Amino acid sequence: MKIKHIRFEDLILYNDEDLLAINKPTGYSSLSERFEPDTGLLEMGRKLFPDLKLCHRLDKYTTGILLFAHHAEAYRNLSIQFQKREVQKIYKTVINEARHFDHLEVKAPLSPIIKGTVRIDYKDGKPALTLVHSEKIFRGHTYVRCQPLTGRSHQIRVHMAYLKCPIVGDLLYGGKNLYLSEFKRKYRLTGDQDEYPLNDNYLLHAESITCKHPTKNEDLTLSAPFPKNFRVILELLEKHDQ
Repeated sequence: MKIKHIRFEDLILYNDEDLLAINKPTGYSSLSERFEPDTGLLEMGRKLFPDLKLCHRLDKYTTGILLFAHHAEAYRNLSIQFQKREVQKIYKTVINEARHFDHLEVKAPLSPIIKGTVRIDYKDGKPALTLVHSEKIFRGHTYVRCQPLTGRSHQIRVHMAYLKCPIVGDLLYGGKNLYLSEFKRKYRLTGDQDEYPLNDNYLLHAESITCKHPTKNEDLTLSAPFPKNFRVILELLEKHDQ
């Protein structure tokens, strides 16, 4: 997947003297990767705000709300909120199955990341809890709301795979790509063309985050609009579900 060049300032959703929130695009890491210095969103942000501190992380291909602190006091306050699980995070995704979930509690302990993957580990894994609810069921797919009550790496992705309904495009955990030919019976490619998936990697979007403002002590809810790719797929699923 070709990653688009971005300007950090174009990602900003909220900014005051304490906090900054961006709408993270797919393909960008929260922190610079080992062999790619200065490519992480924190490092990009520090070119504009030198004291910026990252409050939590999103996986490289997960999109949505990502929260930063401008100074140490705000960072400490938010870190405590995250540690005490007082921060509410809502994610939206599309899965490769038509399934009805009614605020299902998924309790399955997770291992740390080993060779790039996480697994269910009832012996040595750390507790992990995700609330899962079906927002809309389509033919063969479901639009799902996920609320992680713990903050483990790859938590939602692994828990959805554990339910035998992996996320669209999450090939690491058994998901499948979505193709236009699944919806258009007469869809034909010309010559030796390959059909490209409709999804840009896996479809997982951190839609909102709710916390206490670190200095004003007021409830603060921040939301991130869906990337175009996600919106187009939801529209397509809706259209062909008539």
